[in-house]
Amino acid sequence: METKKTLFPQNMTVGKDAIIQYCLKLDSRLGLYARRLAYLYVISEKPAILSVFIDRNYAKTSRDDWLSYICGLIEEIKQNIDGKQYLFNDQFTAADLTLTSLMKPLTIVPSVFTKYKSVFEYCDRIRERHDPKPLEESIVRRILKREREKRQPSQYQSTIRNIIWYIFYILLYPLIFFLVNDTETD
Repeated sequence: METKKTLFPQNMTVGKDAIIQYCLKLDSRLGLYARRLAYLYVISEKPAILSVFIDRNYAKTSRDDWLSYICGLIEEIKQNIDGKQYLFNDQFTAADLTLTSLMKPLTIVPSVFTKYKSVFEYCDRIRERHDPKPLEESIVRRILKREREKRQPSQYQSTIRNIIWYIFYILLYPLIFFLVNDTETD
């Protein structure tokens, strides 16, 4: 008789509620912030993108703000998984699945990836054992790798490009305002 696999095993000393609470903690504390840090990291490689899409201030706008927050969370997770095969009682649960999926965006942040290599190795082991699809690089990861391998513009070229964008916004944005108001008064 084949045993049914479940994300909330019945034979555990830890209850289903503890696993659910841990999943919610991971989702609310790690998930959103991991994606934000990954996006900020990619945007900081191409800063002109940020000036086009964002024109207001947020509490944590720099990579360093998000990085310190994420590192605190991952340090806690690292201590929790140290020496364990799984998060709860050496059995695969929803908490392992949640952690593995929420850590994935952080693989593109080199400082986090190298500092917490053991956490990423843990997630890779979980994927190897329980992911029905073979491990393959996502299309986003392949595109990012290809972009990083392209010849990067010099600091001088980046500065000139950013100055041109700022001049464009300073000069043409008010001009658009006057053109729109001119057509409305006719």
